[in-house]
Amino acid sequence: MLKWVRVSGRRGFTASFVLFLTMLGATPAVASPLWERVGSTASLNPHSASTWSSSASATYFNPALLAGQPRHGEVGVFGLAGRLRIDLNARPPGADIDKKVYQARELDENGQRRPLSTRPFATDDIPAPRGGVDPDFEYLYLTFGATMPILDEGRLTVGFYATLATEAFASQVPFYSDEREQFFSNSLYFERSNDRLVGSHFALALASRPLDWLSLGVGATMVQDATSENAIFLPDALDQSESRINSRVQVNARLTPYGGLRAQVSDTIAATLSVHAEGYSVVEGESRLRFWNFPSAYPEGEDAVVQRFRFIYDYEPWRATAGASLTHTLRATTELRLAAQLQYAHWSRYLDRHGERPTLPWSNTWSPTLAAGLTHGRSELGLDLTWAPSPVPDQNGRSNYVDNDRLMVGGGYAWRVEGDGASPTLELGVQLQAHWLLARQTIKDPSSEDPVVDEFPDAVDSRTGEPIEGSRGLQTNNPGYPGFESAGWIGGASLFVRAYF
Repeated sequence: MLKWVRVSGRRGFTASFVLFLTMLGATPAVASPLWERVGSTASLNPHSASTWSSSASATYFNPALLAGQPRHGEVGVFGLAGRLRIDLNARPPGADIDKKVYQARELDENGQRRPLSTRPFATDDIPAPRGGVDPDFEYLYLTFGATMPILDEGRLTVGFYATLATEAFASQVPFYSDEREQFFSNSLYFERSNDRLVGSHFALALASRPLDWLSLGVGATMVQDATSENAIFLPDALDQSESRINSRVQVNARLTPYGGLRAQVSDTIAATLSVHAEGYSVVEGESRLRFWNFPSAYPEGEDAVVQRFRFIYDYEPWRATAGASLTHTLRATTELRLAAQLQYAHWSRYLDRHGERPTLPWSNTWSPTLAAGLTHGRSELGLDLTWAPSPVPDQNGRSNYVDNDRLMVGGGYAWRVEGDGASPTLELGVQLQAHWLLARQTIKDPSSEDPVVDEFPDAVDSRTGEPIEGSRGLQTNNPGYPGFESAGWIGGASLFVRAYF
């Protein structure tokens, strides 16, 4: 650690030193949230890519589908836009916190005065307007992929798939999903959107066909964790605009594994299974605050005020996807394909951005998909229909995890340029998809298992000892109180080219 020169100061400094958040300059990334949300961006069937795929995106969704794919590379551009809304219900009379909260004291069981157990702002002093954050977004991505058979007849194939966001290499936006957000944006957020849709994602996989009817694949996505140690020195605690800061940041990479298989049950029927492990990115560390000639500010046994932090980003649960497909040749140049897919996601272990597990537990989900494809000559069409229920329970209490059931439709068209041999040399494709977030109404209930916190409990004036009338009943700055409605839609469009060589 650094050697410090001591200078003087006073108590009252701690709240202003959330300076450790500067560690967010390290940009850890995890691969799956965007892909799990929009599916394959280089496929005509974006949401059934775990069941069938002729794209390098199989590298992530089910690496077993790489086996048998010809050698090719692909590039594309994908745009995603959301028009979302969170309509906050009007606050009832008496819910605001009066400025007298700053001079209020609670009475303990012996009738003695003690400081308030909560530290809310007076409602009029909240620095940001309630619900002032705009949930709409527009993002643009570049996609790359390649498959390379190593042995003949698809016995061994390597696949690579990547998505690069043009806005930022990675994004991390922490927020609280309860009354603590009053100190920051004072808004609600869609829990599984926002920063989870911004980032650069990479996957690498290996597929094998040990038997003519069986293909196996394993792969991994890269996860980066960051640790930060911030040394902060204040020459004068009363002048907090002047400080000396040294930050040490270390980024470590690790892999999140997954695997899949494909079994050709008959000439026309195939079955698939893919399994992805739980994954998330961790950002943690500590800040050490030191002052000149002020050792009494430090806890016993410490030579600094230590502030520790831990954030969790891009959490994705353990999930398994099973599917079956039917291929039927209608004529020499026409082929019809039908598929059904079901994904299980173990959301009950969810960790939010502050590394907290929701008090009202999330539910595990089952998400079905129906898919169809038609190839005729050089043209190919695809269509998906998916139902994705929300894992988030009714937010009738303190928390405001905003999430909606989704109905998704996706499809595309591709045109092939035939080469000299049996395989095409070039394929041009376009994909469109739409997600409808079904309207969800939330009303806070005082009988909830985790009710809204009374941030201004019955109190007395610290000087006069007289009861404070404004503390009676429930007062809270929880931005989701007394309720809200969420809804919206998300649209995506992709252009891609696939070259065979």
